[in-house]
Amino acid sequence: MSGARAFDVHSADLLDDWNAGAEPPDVLMGRVMVHPRFAEAVRALSLSAVATTRSRASGAHASVDAGRYVARLAVMWLDVKDDLTLPALKRLCAGSGLLSAGRARDYIRILEHDGLIEAVEAGGGNRAARYRVSAQMRANWLNDLRGPISAVSIVAPSAAELLERLDESAVAATFIETQGRLLLRSAATLPAGEPVVEAFYHPAGGLQILSMLIAGSGDDDAFPSRRPVELAITGLAEATGVSALQLRRVLRRAAASGLVAVHAGPAYALTERADAALRFIYAGQILQLINAIAPTLARHAKA
Repeated sequence: MSGARAFDVHSADLLDDWNAGAEPPDVLMGRVMVHPRFAEAVRALSLSAVATTRSRASGAHASVDAGRYVARLAVMWLDVKDDLTLPALKRLCAGSGLLSAGRARDYIRILEHDGLIEAVEAGGGNRAARYRVSAQMRANWLNDLRGPISAVSIVAPSAAELLERLDESAVAATFIETQGRLLLRSAATLPAGEPVVEAFYHPAGGLQILSMLIAGSGDDDAFPSRRPVELAITGLAEATGVSALQLRRVLRRAAASGLVAVHAGPAYALTERADAALRFIYAGQILQLINAIAPTLARHAKA
C-alpha cells in the first residue's frame, strides 16, 4: 500500500490495518488525516486535555505548557525505567527544547515537596539521588491517559481494549515506557519558529487556549473548525493557575500572528493559516498513540 487513503469507518481499524514499521511516517499520518472521523478524534483529544486541566487531581502539576507536559511525561518514563534522577530528568527536558534544565530541577523539587515523588536512594559523591513516583501520581497519570486512548479508539476501535487493561501493572508499565519514548523523541522535532508552536506550545496557558478553541467549537465534522468560541478567561485562569493577563496575552499574540480571528463577544476562531500545522501536529499525536497502544496490546495479548 502507498499514499493516503480513506477508510470505511464501519470496518477499518487503524490499529490493525497497517504495519507502522513498513511505511514512512508521512504516509501513515496522511492516512490518519483522511480518516472520516479524524476531526472527531482531534476534538475528543482536546476535550480530554480540557478535562485534565480542570481536574483537581492534576492540580498545580497540570500541563499548562508543552514544557510542563514533557517534564511530567519524563518523570513517569524515568520512573518506569527505575532511573528517576535529577540529572536524567534535566537531560531529557533540555533535549526536548521545551524545558530548561533549571525548570526541570524546580519541577522535581515541587513534586518532592508535595509528596508525589520520594527518594529511594540517597545521593553521594558522583551518585545522584534516585526517586520513585508515588502511587497517587501514577494513578493520576494513567487516569489522564484514558481520554487520549479513548479519542484514538474513534479511528482505531481496538485501542479501547487498553482502557480495560490499564489497571494491570505490567500493561501500564509497557504503555508508559513505549508512549514516553515516542513522545520524548518527537518533542525535539517540533518545528522551531513555526507560528502555531510559538503561539500555543511554548507560552503558559497556550495549550489550554488551543484545546478550548478546538473542543469548544462543537464541530466533529471539520478540523480545524471556523466556528467562533467564547472563552471564560477567568475560569480558565482559576483552573490552570495561569493569570488571566497571561491568557489574554496568548490570544492577542495568536491574533497578531494571524492564527486566530477575533469575533464579537469576544469569541475566537482558528484561521486557515493554522490549518496545515495543526493537522500535522494532531495527526502525529494520534499516530504516536497508535504506535504505543498497538505494541503494548501485542506484548500483553490475552491467551
